[in-house]
Amino acid sequence: MKMLFAALALVFVSNLVPALATAELVPHVLINGREELTVEPGKVAELRLSFTESETGQKVTKFKKLNNKFMHLVIMKDDLSSMVHLHPTLIGQTGDFWTVLNQAHDDPDTQGAETAMKTPGKYLVFAEVFPDRGARLPAAQYVRFTLESPGVAENKAPALSMPNAQCEYVTYLRADGKPGAFGDAYRVSLHQEVVEGEGGNLVKFHMKVKSWHRRDQVYVPERGLQEFMRMHGHMFLVSAGSESVKDKLFVHSHGMIHAGLHDDHMLFTYFDRGELAKAPALRVWTQFKHNNVVQTAAWSFKYDEHLAHQCQH
Repeated sequence: MKMLFAALALVFVSNLVPALATAELVPHVLINGREELTVEPGKVAELRLSFTESETGQKVTKFKKLNNKFMHLVIMKDDLSSMVHLHPTLIGQTGDFWTVLNQAHDDPDTQGAETAMKTPGKYLVFAEVFPDRGARLPAAQYVRFTLESPGVAENKAPALSMPNAQCEYVTYLRADGKPGAFGDAYRVSLHQEVVEGEGGNLVKFHMKVKSWHRRDQVYVPERGLQEFMRMHGHMFLVSAGSESVKDKLFVHSHGMIHAGLHDDHMLFTYFDRGELAKAPALRVWTQFKHNNVVQTAAWSFKYDEHLAHQCQH
């Protein structure tokens, strides 16, 4: 039980820490060695990213790791139809991060890099880093900006998911990670639970992964999920709407499976101060690893606190 409380405490900190940063980081972006924010759709492009302190103008050169990575880089289409989770390389003590877009990565924790900016349109970028400020208050930070891919953009905003009778949002995945249907490799479900508190509510997102049992033609709980980046899973939550990337609600939460407590599902948490209900809708991606492949499940829904209270799991 103490381990569970410690894990939840870490999650609370991860939700609150980005807001505690005292100095904003200013991003400096190079695409193929040039200062620009444009990537040709589907074309391989080198991205180099560095940061300066807004208060001093000094370049940040030292960083700490977050879940075994110096940076988590999330790139999503502004209609929220696609998302990739990348891990750029920190180049020595230069403070420069490097990665390649629209090309597969060797990093086993990265999936879908080859489709980072596949089609024309605007892309929202969230860079999560942890500057090493020595004795100063340590804090992880989200740095936000946009990239453009020229051409005629098609709006492919995902339709809202509807909960089933058990208040679950359900999706299916094929073994290769592409969206599937009943009878494919994985059934992934998400349901919410609310614990009311002072100043806000703790929202628990429970994710269950089930694998298809061909002989019995039924889904059974998958108990062979693997850790990756020192966690069993990652959740990315963003508000759907027309607000700028700097005003978007964006959450990166980590999930763990606790043997003997809830070993049949993964738990993600977020301390909500009312912002979930204010969003027109939420887009949620979760990632887990099975058979050495990182899988991504996604849902879109309107947050409903009453639904979270309605069903007990």
